[in-house]
Amino acid sequence: MIKKSVFIPIIAFSLFISLLIIGCASEKPKLIIPNDSELSPELLEGKKLVEERCTVCHSTDKIYSEVEDRAGWEKYVDNMIKRGAKLNTEERGKVLDYLTSLKRI
Repeated sequence: MIKKSVFIPIIAFSLFISLLIIGCASEKPKLIIPNDSELSPELLEGKKLVEERCTVCHSTDKIYSEVEDRAGWEKYVDNMIKRGAKLNTEERGKVLDYLTSLKRI
């Protein structure tokens, strides 16, 4: 008969391996970046602002690797404005409208 003290580490190790496999297998959602011709004029303005103002500090790949809802994007954009991103209130809204319009796959 195997003692109970042997089962606990075996179960803990099995649980750890299972969670590791699940974590590695799940992919983070990605954003679909539409062509300019697929965007409304308002969303196209937001895209251009992202490409002009946000890429001063980092690439669009970095931006598009994030998948957020509007509240999440607001936190990101507001944090970037605090760090020096040059967006007025109207431009901030256009950037948020564009980013939240992107579809996830």
